[in-house]
Amino acid sequence: MSHAESGQCSCVSEEQGKPKDFDILTTATPVQIKRLFGSCRIIGKRFPIVHVYADGACLEVSSFGTRANRELIPQDAAAFLPRHKPHDKGKAGRKPGAGMPAAAGARPEVLWASARVDNAMARDFTCNAIMFDPFSALLLDYAGGFRDCQRRVLRTVIDPETSFSDDPARMLRAVRHAARVGLTIEEKTGQAMVGKAGEVLKLPGSRLLMEAQALFSYGAAAASLRLLWRYRLLDLLVPPLAERFTRRRLPRNPRRPVSEPVLDLLEQLDAKMQPHLPIDWTVWAAVMVAPLVTDALGAAQRAKRAKAGSKQRSGKQGPDRVEASKAEEEDGGCSICKRSADVLEKEAKFRGIVDDTVRSLILASSGGAEVKGMIPVGQWQKVGSLLVGLMDSVELPSLRDNACEDCQADLARKASFGSFGSKDPARQLLINVLGGQALQWLDIRAAL
Repeated sequence: MSHAESGQCSCVSEEQGKPKDFDILTTATPVQIKRLFGSCRIIGKRFPIVHVYADGACLEVSSFGTRANRELIPQDAAAFLPRHKPHDKGKAGRKPGAGMPAAAGARPEVLWASARVDNAMARDFTCNAIMFDPFSALLLDYAGGFRDCQRRVLRTVIDPETSFSDDPARMLRAVRHAARVGLTIEEKTGQAMVGKAGEVLKLPGSRLLMEAQALFSYGAAAASLRLLWRYRLLDLLVPPLAERFTRRRLPRNPRRPVSEPVLDLLEQLDAKMQPHLPIDWTVWAAVMVAPLVTDALGAAQRAKRAKAGSKQRSGKQGPDRVEASKAEEEDGGCSICKRSADVLEKEAKFRGIVDDTVRSLILASSGGAEVKGMIPVGQWQKVGSLLVGLMDSVELPSLRDNACEDCQADLARKASFGSFGSKDPARQLLINVLGGQALQWLDIRAAL
C-alpha cells in the first residue's frame, strides 16, 4: 500500500559514528499505519506521528502527507514499479499515475524530490531534517543539517519564533537534543525560546509528561534542568524549583559549574543510569523534589524551635509526655509496637510535609494563576509515597530484630515501597541517590 521512502537521522549519527535514532517516513497516512500495526498509537494533532512498538523497540513513523503538499505524493508508489511480477498480472495496461491528482502525471523522481523538500523544510531542527534514502543509499540534506552537526549547533529549520508558535513542544525537544548530545543552541533559537516560553503551557498534560520523561529518564537530567533554567522554561513548568534557584541566586548561564543540591542529586542519578534503559518518571521526580522536602522540613523545625522558645520565655511548658516516655523506656517487647504516640505524630507530620511539597510541583501559583506542571496532576501521590517509603526503608530495618510477628509482616509490606517491588532496580537506585537525604530527614523529624 505504501512505500518507506527515507529515514530521519539525529545528530548523534554524525558525532558518535553510530546512528541511534531513525524515524521512518512513509507515504501511508497515520490511520493507515495504525491499521497495519496492532501495537501503536498516534501522537500529536498538528504534526502527528505514530509510535510503532515492535520487538521491544519504539519506532517513530511519520507520513509525507503530514507536512508535504499531498498533490506531490504518489498515492501508490507501487504504480511506478515494473509490471513483470506475478502479482501485477492483469495490470499491465494501467498507466503510471492513473487515477491520481494532476501533479502525479509528472515523473516520479520529480514528485519524490518535491515531497522530500516540502517535508524537510517543515521539520523542527536542521539536524532532524537530514534524510536517508535506503534504496539509493543517498543522504539528503535540504536544510544544512549536516553542517550544523559538524559545528555541534542546534538550529530551527525556519524562523524559530514561527517554529515554536507552530509547535511549542519543539522548545522542550531543543533542550533534550542539546542536553543529550552536548549541542549548543544557536543564539537566535535560544532567544526565541525565552520569548516563547509561555507557549509550552498550551500543551496538554500528557504531552508535557512525555516530553519530561524524554528529558529526565535517559541520563541527561541535570543538563536538561540547567537548560530549562537558562531559557526560563523552568519558571513555568516547575515554579517551586525556579523560586529556589532564584532565592539561591543561581546564574542562568554560569561560566563555571555551580553547586546546587537539586542538580548534584540529578547528576548522581545520571551517573547510575543507562541511556537505553529509561527510569520511571516517579524516580526522577522524587530526586528532584527531595531538596525541597529538606527545605520544608527545616522550615518546620525552625518554627517548632521558635514556638518552644516563646513558651519557655512565657514560663509555659509543653504537654506531658511521661506516659509516652514510659512506654519507650520499657525493656523487651516489640520495638515498633512500643513507639510512642509522639513518634507516630511526627511521622504523620512528615507525610504531610512531603505531600504538600510534592503537590506544589503540580499546581503552583504563577502571577496569581494556577499552572500545569510536568508531573500528572492525578498521580502526584505516587511520588509522595515513594519518598515516605524511602524513609521506611532506611529506618525500619534497625527495628526489625525486636519486632513482633505482626510488625514483621508490616515491615515486609513496606519493603515494597511506592510502585516498585523490593527487588526492583529502581528501588535500589533511589536508595543509592537519596539515602543521605533520608538520614537527614530522620534527624530533622525527631526534632519536630
